[in-house]
Amino acid sequence: MFFLATIGRHGSRTLTNSGPETRALSVWTAAAKKGKVRSLGQRFDNDVKAFRKVESTIGYGELSDAGKTEWSGIGRRTAVNYKTFVAKAVTDGDTVAFRTTSVHRTIQSASAMRASLTAANASLQYADRVTDNARLLLTSGASKNGNAAIAKALKASNVRTAANDVLHRIYSQSYINPLSDPVSKALDIYRLYNTAPGLAGQTTLTFA
Repeated sequence: MFFLATIGRHGSRTLTNSGPETRALSVWTAAAKKGKVRSLGQRFDNDVKAFRKVESTIGYGELSDAGKTEWSGIGRRTAVNYKTFVAKAVTDGDTVAFRTTSVHRTIQSASAMRASLTAANASLQYADRVTDNARLLLTSGASKNGNAAIAKALKASNVRTAANDVLHRIYSQSYINPLSDPVSKALDIYRLYNTAPGLAGQTTLTFA
């Protein structure tokens, strides 16, 4: 007897909350009042506000169109790569089972995969989706040791230098120097930059 399993995380999504946007706007507004925004950063506030509007429309922590396409593609490729296996599963009366957390973006991801599997073979049968938060839901993104490693990394001199480089694209150095925790302020900008590609179907903003 053979089984086929696909284990994965949800697809591309919006930020889980508006914190990075709110904090980035706060830093920009304070700099603008002091005349410390460089030419490249003059429209940064407008871009953040436009990005926030898109995210709030989709919903924070929700799957983007790109995320749905990603999981649809996984289902399509699974059906193609294992065409014979899938056909035999139909013949044998086997069912496809989905196990997710209760978080909506994981359910959306499973639904996108299921839709593309069905499109490839309409005769596939499915068991009821199972919600398994106990085993699948992570309440923290890292272990205790992992969090300690992250904290250490954030204090590294090269990380502080990189943070300064990010901030200096937008703000004058005289504004950056007295900032408290410039690394976290640069990370807020990076989170926008890092999230934007996953929303490419719903906004042209990239923060590049």
